[in-house]
Amino acid sequence: MKNNLLFFQENHPITTKLCFFKMEFNKILAMFEKRQKDLINIWGGKYYCNLLDSNLNLKNKIELLNPLSSLPNQYLISETQSDWCLYIENGLYGTDVFSQPSYLAEEWKVEYLALYLDCNLDKGQYGALMFHWGDGAVKESEYQIKSRTVLLHKETEQLNFLHEGTPFPFEKLESYKKRTKKERLTIEMIADYCNYFGVRLFDLDFYIGESALINANNQKT
Repeated sequence: MKNNLLFFQENHPITTKLCFFKMEFNKILAMFEKRQKDLINIWGGKYYCNLLDSNLNLKNKIELLNPLSSLPNQYLISETQSDWCLYIENGLYGTDVFSQPSYLAEEWKVEYLALYLDCNLDKGQYGALMFHWGDGAVKESEYQIKSRTVLLHKETEQLNFLHEGTPFPFEKLESYKKRTKKERLTIEMIADYCNYFGVRLFDLDFYIGESALINANNQKT
């Protein structure tokens, strides 16, 4: 079953910024709990972890992240029908994929995917499409893990496209040369790229499995 509208309309902005960690569910839950409790020991606060009914669908799980917060204080970690777990924060603008997730991937030495799926890039609209992969187990320098980024973003009236890192064999490199920038990276391309990693991005049945809603009310996450 596929329902792209779930991602783009009903749950914006939560569903326009997503992360996946290549970890087993119970392991990521234990590691994330340790991370949050370490922060609480420094900054104060409380930690709660609620294991959710395995019959909940993705829409039900996402709705539990409300209300959104300027500083994320709730986190959804969900098993998928693959080696990857979904990770979402309840930030006002969605998950800050280059803050805690990138740090955790390096700390845990695992692969992760970070996605921007805000595809409304027409005149007067601002957003971004991004496919980002990183491997926290492989360092390319003292401060940089091995990664690959393909990004189309619009923060002003100008649309910008960039890609960094070594391309994967499956990438549609010819698209990156198209004259019209918004055709260089599309939602469909991102979904195809994810599929090569075993992540069926827009298949809601893919997200069936164990999940947890975490409330980490600390002062700095």
